Formats: sequence, structure tokens, C-alpha cells
Amino acid sequence: MLLSTAYLPPVQYFCLLQQAQQAQIEACEHFAKQTYRSRCHILAANGVQILSVPIQKMHHQKMLIRDVQIDYSTHWQHQHWRALQAAYNASPFFLHYADDLRPFFEQPTKFLWDFNLQLLQKIMAWIPLSTPIAPTASFQQEAANDFRYTISPKCADNEHASTCCCYYQVFASRWGFVPNLSIVDLLFNEGNNAISVLQQSLPH
Repeated sequence: MLLSTAYLPPVQYFCLLQQAQQAQIEACEHFAKQTYRSRCHILAANGVQILSVPIQKMHHQKMLIRDVQIDYSTHWQHQHWRALQAAYNASPFFLHYADDLRPFFEQPTKFLWDFNLQLLQKIMAWIPLSTPIAPTASFQQEAANDFRYTISPKCADNEHASTCCCYYQVFASRWGFVPNLSIVDLLFNEGNNAISVLQQSLPH
């Protein structure tokens, strides 16, 4: 299975991971804006909220995803952590994960690729998922089981995203169930039951 790197990836990403025997994470593509590579969606009191990791300007040159550097000229880490606290402090399991997650929003990581990978590995340990993952060594235009471009905010209604099963959400009474948010939405609301939700969300 071939996946893109992603910042706090959506539930769909982990539905696929838990079914794969192994997965490769694309390290050799050119960075694409307005994708899950540098953004995630959470559910807050005012509805779906987008959290975007700022990246350093690339002077209009195409840059490999593994070479993209995070921009720390703004206090985005503090802003993201405050947003997660505001959205999920009342959820059943936020405090269970908070101490392990907070350092990612306090300590700088130079490259987006490394930041995403470290978060992914932490989340896989929480779920838990033992699927082996590895970076790609070269870019392939097409590949079998290729989900690099179908898991996208622009494809939110695709077949796989729409099969994510319902689970408890703090603001469901206000907004109804919102599918395919960041995996932290599932973890903060369902805790150890997250793996069961993932297993039920896609046909085997």
C-alpha cells in the first residue's frame, strides 16, 4: 500500500493502514499545498476546524516532500495545541493522551516529513497498529494500492471515506456525526475502542 505523508492523518488513512500487510509512505513526490500532508481537520464547538502546519517559502520551486521545512515564524504550535485543548478537553480520553502529545507542539522539528512520521509512529503505538511502514526510495507515477492522492480534503466524499462508521463525538448533538476527521478525534473520543472502529469501518 502506498500512502502520502500526513499531519495527524484522517480516520480513513488508519482504516487502510490496519488492513495492510505493509505500507510505504511517499518521500519522493513534490510537495502539494492544501492537502493532508500539512493539514488536519478536527471538530470544534463552531464546527470543522482546519489546522495547517506552515512551511517555509519555496521560491516557486518544486521541492521534494522530505525536504520541506516547517516555518516557525508564527506560534502555530501553541495555536494548534490550544485548538486541540478547546475542541477535546471535554472528550473522554483527551487527558489520557495529552502528556504524550504535548511535546510535539512544544519542541521544533525542522522537516515536515520527520514531524509527520514521528506523530504517525506515536499514534500507531496508541491504537495499536503493527503494520510495517517505510519511506519510498524513488517516485513512481503509478503503483498498486495507491492512495497518495485519493485521501484528500478534496475527495472527502470518496468511497472509502464514506464507509467510516459512526462513533461518539463531543459536538455531535450540534453538528451531527462528521466522518473522516483527524485520527485524534477518534482517539480522544473512543480511546482503546479506536481499533474496533477502524476494523468496522472498511469491508475486509
